[in-house]
Amino acid sequence: MRSRAVNPNHKAAAALAAAAALCLIATGALLWQHFGPTLFNALILAPLAWCF
Repeated sequence: MRSRAVNPNHKAAAALAAAAALCLIATGALLWQHFGPTLFNALILAPLAWCF
């Protein structure tokens, strides 16, 4: 069985996507810590309500 070589570009793209997701999660956690659920309601739930 032949082993597939991992393309370095795919590995870098996956690492970049993971880092971006981690930054968004960390930013959300810091905002939640400072403002509490009020900010969550204003920024997440209100725009989501427009979809429905």
